[in-house]
Amino acid sequence: SAKVDFVIHVAPNTVGIQAVTATINPEQFFNEADFSNNMASVQVQVGSPAKLLVSLPFTIPPSQVLSGSGTKLTVPPSTFAGGQGCGNGSLQQTIRSAVIYCVDDTNTPIDGCSYTMSVAEGQGSGGHNDTTHALGRPFVVPNPFNDSSMQVPILSPNGDSVDLIMPEIAGDNVVTIAGVDKNGVALPPVTLTFEMMVQNLVPLSDLTMFFNIASHSGDGFYATSAFKASLQNMVTEYQAEVLTSTLSSADIIESQGATLSWGGLFDINRDWQTPHCGHRDGQALDVSWQSLTAAEQQALSGAVRQSEDLTFYGAEAPGTSANHWHVQPK
Repeated sequence: SAKVDFVIHVAPNTVGIQAVTATINPEQFFNEADFSNNMASVQVQVGSPAKLLVSLPFTIPPSQVLSGSGTKLTVPPSTFAGGQGCGNGSLQQTIRSAVIYCVDDTNTPIDGCSYTMSVAEGQGSGGHNDTTHALGRPFVVPNPFNDSSMQVPILSPNGDSVDLIMPEIAGDNVVTIAGVDKNGVALPPVTLTFEMMVQNLVPLSDLTMFFNIASHSGDGFYATSAFKASLQNMVTEYQAEVLTSTLSSADIIESQGATLSWGGLFDINRDWQTPHCGHRDGQALDVSWQSLTAAEQQALSGAVRQSEDLTFYGAEAPGTSANHWHVQPK
């Protein structure tokens, strides 16, 4: 037997599945009776020398993602909605820029590529149950807008810059950037997973309170650590005052909601909308005062008003027509 090593040189612009056939001609050196094994063929996939490269210049640290790979980024949800309890300072857009390049094996920009962009829901729901919500969950919006069915040419060696605007809804969004080279050969995609959440929220379920949250079962009782500590002091003061004034134990405070586990828009009607800006960042608690006796209402109102770090939101405070009291940090 003999081993023959050889190198295949592919013609420029040759891509896709190619058949390579090797034939051995023994000529006069071997006296063969059977020539059937002198030829062999194999198919090889010739890939494009082009790759997509997505640069994220405003992440910390700035990062780059190549074709066939992905990255995950944690960002806060946007806050667009106006309305009750919302000042201009509460409005913000969370934007992350992505610069899309076409490069060769040395990561040098090359011409002729185009890309598409699509957005889909990821694994993390952000505390929302899609099966109980209205259709039409909001996703990341690219600017300029990119129709996922259209190829967008990458015209500049400096890349094609796209702003990705985060929605108000917490949860995972997966942005997939695919493309083709100048010969129309598909390039492996880049995936960017945006984990939209308010970080470091903690549950309030271990406080002496009852959470009655019909819209988001099993969620909606989260807060920042500092706000939770203030609420614990409020509960302690409330219980002590009721015991002192009535010689009886206080009823448990009932709440209709604080903040979802990942923060963001708390759509009490499960329609991806909200009547106000609050309950997004772990610094709000609604209290059902109607479930308390007059003495308990007075004790709770006093505990909040005498607190060094808590207050009522004016339109949802004792003495108003609101059916609940809204407690928040000072």
